[in-house]
Amino acid sequence: MMRILLLSILLISGTMRFSYAATGTAGGQFLKIGVAAKPSALGETSALLDGAQSIAYNPAGIGKVNNLDLSFSQVTWIKGINYSNIAAAKRKGKHVFGFGFNYLSSPAIDEYDNSGTKLSDTYSAMDMALTLGYGRKVASRTHVGTTLKYISSRLESHTASALATDAGIQHIIIKDTLDIGVAVQNMGTSMKFISTADPLPLTVKIGGKYNVPLKGSRNRGNGITMGMVRNPSSSNNSLSLFSDINYIIDTGIFGNLGAEFLMDYGGNAFALRGGYRTNNGSNGISFGIGWMMRGYSIDYAFAPLGELGQAHRISLGVRFDSKTTNARRHDR
Repeated sequence: MMRILLLSILLISGTMRFSYAATGTAGGQFLKIGVAAKPSALGETSALLDGAQSIAYNPAGIGKVNNLDLSFSQVTWIKGINYSNIAAAKRKGKHVFGFGFNYLSSPAIDEYDNSGTKLSDTYSAMDMALTLGYGRKVASRTHVGTTLKYISSRLESHTASALATDAGIQHIIIKDTLDIGVAVQNMGTSMKFISTADPLPLTVKIGGKYNVPLKGSRNRGNGITMGMVRNPSSSNNSLSLFSDINYIIDTGIFGNLGAEFLMDYGGNAFALRGGYRTNNGSNGISFGIGWMMRGYSIDYAFAPLGELGQAHRISLGVRFDSKTTNARRHDR
C-alpha cells in the first residue's frame, strides 16, 4: 500500500511538471511563504509536520489528529506585510477533516509611471487561500491526506483566482526512530491578471525525520505532536533531525535542514530549534523556541532576509483530546 501511494503521488507530480514545462514565473507567490513558526524555525522542513497546521504543508499530517486541533499563526514580513493563518482539524471516527485560511495583506504601495517617476496615487495588494482538507490512516504506519484550495489575489483593481489541490503521505519506517513524508502542492489552474496567465508554484517535497537516541532517555521518540506533549507521564530529553528536498516549478531543487532539542518536564516541554534553507545562502539560517503545556502550545521563529530585514513568526495552538484517549493517540 505504501509503495502504491508513494508512486501515485510521484507520477502525479511528474505529469504536472511536464504540463508546466513551457511556462515562466509562477503566480500565487505567497503560497511559497511558510506561515507556521515551528517548521520555519526548522529551516522550513515540513514534510512530516502534523496537526492542524499541516494542512498548509502536507495534508497527511491532519490524519494524525486525535480529536480537535486548532492553530493560529502570524508572520511579520518585510515592508509592513502581514501574513496570517488559522487552521482546524477534527476527527470523525477514522476520518479527519481540516480547514485552513491564509491571508496576506500589504500596506499602501506607491505607484510609479513607465519612466519610474513616483505618482501621487497608491494601491494595495491582497492574497488569500481557503483550504478544505481530509486525512486518515490507511495502514498501521501510514497516513495520507488531500486538500482542495481556492486561491485569490488582488492587485489594485485587478483580481485573479485559481483552484488547486494538494496530496501527501507520511510513513513510519522505524517506530519512534525514522519517518518519511512526501507532499505535492498547488496542482491546479493558472492565475490570470488581465491577459497574462501564470501557473501556480507547483511544489514537490520529500522529507525525513530521525529521532536521535539519547543516553538516559525513556524512549527514542520526541513525544511531540502538533507541538504538544504526546505522553505527559514521561520525562526525558530528545533530539530530532529533519531534512527535506524540494522542487518548485519556478525555483528549482533545494534542501532544508532542521534540528529540535526537546526538554520534557513531566507534561510540560520546552523546545530549542534551528534550521537552514540551502537556497538562501547566508540568509538561510533560522531558529526558534517552543513551549508546550498540557494541550496548549506557543512557538516562535526568527528568519533573516538579508537587506530586506527579517521575518518573525508566532504560532498558538490548542488540542482537545477525547476523554477516552488522553493516555495515548487514537491511531498511532
